[in-house]
Order: sequence, then structure tokens, then C-alpha cells
Amino acid sequence: MKKFFELLKTEYIKNMNLKKFIIILFILILSSLTVFKLSEKMYNSFRNYRSSWRISENDVDHYKLNYEKTKMDFQEDTNYETYLKMIREEKFLKLYEVMYQKGYLDPDSKMSEVYNDIIELNNQLPEYEAIINGYKETSDIETTKKEYDKLKEKYDVAYNVLETKNIYKLEQLNLKDYQEQLDKLKQEKENSKDRLIDYKIYYYEQKIKLTNYLIDNKITTDDWQYALSTNIDFYLSTCLMTIPTEEEMNGDYYGANSYDDYVKSYTTKIDKQLKKAKILFQTLDINTRPIIKTSDPSSVFMSYDMKIGFNNIYYMGIVILVITCILLGGIVAHEHKTGSIRLLLANPFKRRKILLSKFVYLILNALIMYLLSLLIFIIIMLITGNIESLLSPQLIINENTIIQTNYLLFIIKNMAIHFVFMSLILTTIFFISTLFLNVSLTVGVATSIIIISSFIPMVMLNTKFSKIFSYIPITFLNYAKYMSDNPKYNLLQTEEYNIYSNLNINTSIITSIILIIIMLLVINIIYKKRDVKN
Repeated sequence: MKKFFELLKTEYIKNMNLKKFIIILFILILSSLTVFKLSEKMYNSFRNYRSSWRISENDVDHYKLNYEKTKMDFQEDTNYETYLKMIREEKFLKLYEVMYQKGYLDPDSKMSEVYNDIIELNNQLPEYEAIINGYKETSDIETTKKEYDKLKEKYDVAYNVLETKNIYKLEQLNLKDYQEQLDKLKQEKENSKDRLIDYKIYYYEQKIKLTNYLIDNKITTDDWQYALSTNIDFYLSTCLMTIPTEEEMNGDYYGANSYDDYVKSYTTKIDKQLKKAKILFQTLDINTRPIIKTSDPSSVFMSYDMKIGFNNIYYMGIVILVITCILLGGIVAHEHKTGSIRLLLANPFKRRKILLSKFVYLILNALIMYLLSLLIFIIIMLITGNIESLLSPQLIINENTIIQTNYLLFIIKNMAIHFVFMSLILTTIFFISTLFLNVSLTVGVATSIIIISSFIPMVMLNTKFSKIFSYIPITFLNYAKYMSDNPKYNLLQTEEYNIYSNLNINTSIITSIILIIIMLLVINIIYKKRDVKN
């Protein structure tokens, strides 16, 4: 063992010095920063809160001119229609000014509703104001004033939501409507012919629960809880399905044997969606942010720090393989080319130990660089203020199961999986170097292996040979890409149409380890019998 460590120390002295270390460290820092910036750009390009309606300065100026013109017309000709036009122009001007100042409006879910509410109210309120201000008569001014106050409250809240994204303020107004709908359905239940009425009752009960959560916690549209609530909304909405009564169907059950079977086909669909909603409710109860998407189109987006974390693992793994290939691709071949192998063989070192020391140094060198890249990543996250999310517990939603995990440990675990496949590539490089004793050939073949291994899995999965993918050891995947909201590409989903359903990480790891051992045994046998020509 002592001689082995002496050989390892010799390899270190021979292949590494301070200048090389500084250059490698600089490359790792530069690469990590590049991955960080590219990931940031990618995240910002596909994030949920993107612009839908862009308002330019010209749009605002247009409404200013319209408003001023209508105001002058009103002063010259005080009539009902001119008054309505002036008030509408004033309200739309306010809307456009807010939109222009904010630069965007989130098109997703309730923010879209907020925008549409404001547009609708901009058209409704002037009618009431005209009556209240005496430009039009009505038989019941008190009812008009009450209706106006109700609409004005919704109008003011909608603007507040538009400016602050405080969705809970709007939910406060919706809560009363939900309760009224729930009470109405409960009263109708006894005499209702609707076989799905219990689901509709459940829907409003859950909507009230969800709304109270948003109100109590003052959730804004920038909070992950809001994104999760839109998911829950999506799943719950299936409860509002409406089907014909048995009398209305008149014996035609659209392929079902009976009306009960027809109803059951719908309740099965609803129950499946509600199971997902219950899981998401659990995440709100635990108050723990999920870190990956589920399989639904309205799903929770992948967090920023998770995306760059997985990108860092994958792309830094490729960078480290390239660096190791260039520096140590000819670790055995170079010894024979220069004749320095004779100096080692002149000492009482067995060829097996010489070979093993070189291989261990190759693997250790790559591992140290990989761990350094993790440290650099953590430092970057610390500097950019994202370190807290790395240390907090987060959730993985796997179909109907919730797995709670420490995010940093989750990253390290996946680094370990990646390093197994990296070691297989490094062993292949070592195998070629020892077999052919040709530095140029080794570096060339090694570079090709690194490039091919990054896209072979995708090619294999999309061909008729995808069934054998579970036995392909080089599954060097970027998990950030494949843990997506699309079941077709989601590693955690088991749907039949998932092209990764054949992927088995454990099988690939075992296959990789077996291949590493076989290659080491083969080159050990060959190297023992090889003549030293130089």
C-alpha cells in the first residue's frame, strides 16, 4: 500500500503544479459563471410571469389626446353620450398608464381575469356614474348606488392587484360568491337530478379553503404558493363537469352499457384529478416549495435555483471531462512515448500498481474538479442571494407521492450518479490510452466519446431500439431538461407514452460499474505482457 501511495504521489508531482492548478481553477470559475448566466437567460425566457400585453408610450399619448378632446367636447356640449365617452377615456387612460409603468401584465390565470375585469368595469361604471351625477334618470337611484359601490370596490381592488400583484385582495371579494354558490347547491341537492352535484359542492368547499389560505397568507402572484394554487384550481375545475340526466340521454349512453357506467366514466376522471389536487394541498399545508413540475400543462414551474443547479452538474461534468481528457488523456501513452516508463519499471513497482495508480489519479483528479465546481456553484448562489433555497427542505412531486428532500443533498446525490457515468467515460479513455499507447488517438477518441455521450441517449430514446436503452450505460443526462412538465420527457412519470419509461438509472449504474471492472481487468492483462520498446 505504501508503494502504491508513492506512485500516486509521483503522478501528482508529475502532472500537477501551481500554475496548472490556477489555470484549471480559472476555467472552472469561468465555466460556472457562464452556465449560471446561460441558465438565468433560459429561465427568464420561459418563466411564467412573462409579458402578454405590451403598452407603448404612443398608446398612452393616444388616450391622453382622446381624453383631452372628449373633455373639451363635453364642456361645449353637455350631453349624456359625451359624458360617458369622457369618463371611459379617463378610465382607460388610467389603465394604460399603469400598464405602461409596469411594462407587462402576467397573462396567466387570475391576472388575466383581473385585466378583463378592469376592461369590463371601464365600460360599466360610466353608466352608473352618469345616473348618479344626474345625466340620466332612473326609477331606483338607491339600488343603482349600491350596485355602483359594489362594482367600484371590485374596480379599485382590481387596480390594486394590477399594481401590487396582491391576489389575496381580489380573493376576498370572491369568497362571498363561493359561499353563496355552496349554500345554493346544498339547498338544491335533495331534489337535484345532477349525479355530479356532490363534486360541485366539494369544488366550492375546496375553493373556499384555498381562497382562505391565499387571504390568510397574503399571497401575491410572485409567490410559489400562487403558482401552486393555479394548479389546484385546474384540478378542482373538473368537479364542475356537467352531464345530461338519464331522461335527456333517452337510452343513448355513448358506448356505455348503462347510465351508471356513463356516470362512472366521468367520476373516475374527476377522482383522478382530485387526487392530484389533494397532494398539492398537502404542499401548502407543509408550506414547502416543490422543486419540479408535475405532469400537467398548468403545472408549477421549475425553480430558478434548481434549474441552474442541474445545469451546473451536467455542463460542468462535460467541462471537467474535456479538461481531464486534454491533460491526462495520454497518461499511459505519454510515459511510453517519452520512455519515462523505464524509470518506473527500474524501481520495484509492479506493473499492476503502476497502472492502478495512474487510473486512480485520473479519477481523483476529475472528482476533485467536480467538487470544486460544486463549491464554486455554492459561492455563486451565496453571492447572488440564492443560498437560502439550497439549504431549505423542498418537495419532489412524483405522481401521487410527495418526497421531501434537502435541495443541496439532492444536488450532491445527482452529482454522484453523474460521476459514475463520468468514471465510465474516463475509464474508456484510460483503456484506449493503455491499449494503443497513442496520445493523439486517445485524445481524439476521448473527445468524440464525450460529444457522443451527451446526445446518444436522446437519439436512442427516439428510435425503434429504445427498449434496449435501459442497458446502455452512458446515460449522461441533464436532469433539469428531462424533469419537465411534459410526461413524454419526465423521468419521474410512468405513463406509457413516456419515452424515458425504459430508462433505469440503477441498471445503468450497475452496467457502468461492470464495464469499468472488465476494462480494468483487460488492460491489466494486456499491460503485464506488453514489451517496453523505448
